[in-house]
Amino acid sequence: MTVYLAWTSEDLTDLADLEGPWHEVMLLAPGLIAVDSTESLSAVYHGFSQMRV
Repeated sequence: MTVYLAWTSEDLTDLADLEGPWHEVMLLAPGLIAVDSTESLSAVYHGFSQMRV
């Protein structure tokens, strides 16, 4: 299992609707999320950068 940390200034209160190259996303603190993914860091980064929140 690989877990990445991601920070955003966006409000991510409803994580259930996030689709991307990950298995699970958990809110750790406001704007800080843990991302469980078997994909590369690059794939996860691009999944978030193309996301419309």
